[in-house]
Amino acid sequence: MSNAMTVDRILISATPGETRIAELAGEQLVALGIHRVGAESRVGDIYIGRVEAVIHNLQAAFIDIGEDRAGFLALPEARPRPAGEAEDEIGDYLAEGDGVVVQVMRDAEADKGPKLTTRISLTGRDLVFQPQESGIAISRRISDPAERQRLEQAIAMASGADTDEGASGGFIVRTAAAEAEDDEIAEEAQRLRARWLDIESARDQAERGGCIHRDAPPAMRVLRERGGTGLESVVVDDADLLKQMRAFVEIEMPDLLEVLAHHAGAKPLFEAEGIEELVDAALDVYVPLACGGNLLISETPALTAIDVNTGSADFGGRDRTQLGVNKEAAAEIARQIVLRNLSGLIVVDFVSMRRRDAEQELA
Repeated sequence: MSNAMTVDRILISATPGETRIAELAGEQLVALGIHRVGAESRVGDIYIGRVEAVIHNLQAAFIDIGEDRAGFLALPEARPRPAGEAEDEIGDYLAEGDGVVVQVMRDAEADKGPKLTTRISLTGRDLVFQPQESGIAISRRISDPAERQRLEQAIAMASGADTDEGASGGFIVRTAAAEAEDDEIAEEAQRLRARWLDIESARDQAERGGCIHRDAPPAMRVLRERGGTGLESVVVDDADLLKQMRAFVEIEMPDLLEVLAHHAGAKPLFEAEGIEELVDAALDVYVPLACGGNLLISETPALTAIDVNTGSADFGGRDRTQLGVNKEAAAEIARQIVLRNLSGLIVVDFVSMRRRDAEQELA
C-alpha cells in the first residue's frame, strides 16, 4: 500500500475477530487495512510445495502448498533467475511430484489459488534480501551517487566480503534506506541473512510439505512499510498487540519505540481520533468529488469498475466541465486505489469528451 504522501500517524484497533489499521497524512486517510481472523493474508509466506500438475499449454504449474487451494506458478516465476532461455518451457524446471520451495506473491481470491514464485525475497524496512540472487540493486529514487556508494559499502561490510557475483545472496536497497545509518543497514542485512538460514534449516528438517516461514503480521508489516522519520505516532488500543509490537520494533527498528502508544480512553480509538466517518467513506461505493462530480466504485470477482459522473460540476461550458471533472477524478482514483488496496483489472469509465486535445491532456 505505498503512497507518495508521508504517513505521520497510524491507528490500530484490534478486536477478537478483526484488526483495523488506518494510515493518515495530516487529517487525510491514505490507507485502510481490515484484517479478519480466518482470512489472513499469506503474501510473503514461504512453503515447501509439491507439484500437482504441469500445464504445458499454460506454461505453468499447480503447486500443493497444504492450503485450501493449489497455488499457481507461472513460467517466469519458476525460472531460477528473471532472465531465462528464450525457448525454455515450464517442463524444463518442474515435473509432477517434484518438491519445490515457493513464496506467495498474491493471495487466493474467488476461484483462483494463490500466485507463487520460486524466487524468494525477505523484506526489511530498508532492504530486501534475495538469497538466490547476487549483487546489489539500489532504488532509483536514491539518485545521489555518494549516497548510493555509501549504502553499497554498508551492505558489503555486513557481508564481510564483496557483494558482487559469487557472493551469497543479493540485496535490493529500498528508498527508506536513505534515512538509515550505516550500522542500521549492516544490522538489517545480517538479520535478513540469519532469517534465511533459519528458513533453510526449517526446509531441511521438514518431513512433509507446508509452511516453513510466516511473514510479519499486519500490524508489524505496516511499521516496516511506513516506519520512516516522518512517522510521529502509532496508537494501539489492544495491550497484548502493543506488547507484541514493542518486542518486534525493539529488534527490527528500535527508533520507533518512542512513537508507540496505548489508547485506553473511554471512547473507541477511531471514534476518539475522529476518523470513523473517514473509514465509513472509504468503504462506500459513492465517492464525491470537490468539484461536484462523483465516482461510483463497484468491485466484482473479475474486475473493479469505476464510473465517473459530472454531477453538479460546472467549469464553465460542457467541454471544460468534462475535462475538469475527469482530471479531478483521475487524481482521486489514484488515491482510492491505494486507500482501498485495489488490484487486478481496473476499468475506468471517464466522462466522454469530444475534443481530442482534451483526451491528450487527460492522458
